[in-house]
Amino acid sequence: MLRLGSNLFQMRSVRNDDILLSRLRLMVVMARAYLQETSLGKTSIRSVVRNAGQISRLLMDWNAHLSKLQINPQAQKNIDIDHIFYQRIKLLAIMVKSIAQGNPLGIRRRAALQNNVDYIGEILPHLQPIHRTVLTVVK
Repeated sequence: MLRLGSNLFQMRSVRNDDILLSRLRLMVVMARAYLQETSLGKTSIRSVVRNAGQISRLLMDWNAHLSKLQINPQAQKNIDIDHIFYQRIKLLAIMVKSIAQGNPLGIRRRAALQNNVDYIGEILPHLQPIHRTVLTVVK
């Protein structure tokens, strides 16, 4: 019987940087859904606000997260994760939370949100934790 999963010696517990990346990916998806004018229910709006709050809380210790993240070596582009990326994440969290709470979104704010989502969404696929678990086939 084949068993798929991580090798026991390569497993690790989930860290805050893993949670930050997962929540950030979710926030980008939620922002894109809003920009495409997908209707959000009350549960979705509550989760948007909660997710943005958790990201803001996790970003308080950005330097610790930054030391545990790296750009995938196979990335085609020269990508930097620096204070600008950090500021854009904070801005996205504030914008998404504001939108979810019912504040109006004009043409310029919509363009700024689209620009921010595109910037972060471009970097996220190349961003990974340094100690990534490797899936192996165990026979």
